[in-house]
Amino acid sequence: MRVFLLIIPFFLACQGPKTSSPKETAAPETITTISYTLSVEGMTCTGCENTVKNAVQSVEGVAEVEASFEDELVSISVSESADTAAIRQQIISSGYTPTGGFEIKYK
Repeated sequence: MRVFLLIIPFFLACQGPKTSSPKETAAPETITTISYTLSVEGMTCTGCENTVKNAVQSVEGVAEVEASFEDELVSISVSESADTAAIRQQIISSGYTPTGGFEIKYK
C-alpha cells in the first residue's frame, strides 16, 4: 500500500501542466497612415525630385513619397510613429529648403 501511495504523486507530477484555456491569438496591430504635403524650395529638375524622394524614404516610418519640382511640393505618407522633424532634416541635409509646415492631405 505504501508503494502505491508513493507512485501516485510521481505519476501526477509526470503528467505535466494542464491547460484548460484555448490558445489566445493576438489581434493584428493596426497601423494608421497619415498623408502630408510639404512645400520644398530649390528643386529644379527630376534629379532634384529623386534626391528629395530618396532622402525622405530613408526616414523610418515613411511609406510613400512623391516629389514635384514644378509644384514645389512633396507628398508623404507616413505611419503615425514617423518623426516629421527627421523628415524635414533629411530634406535640409539634401540641400533643399522645406517651407511652411506639414499640411494634412485629405483624400
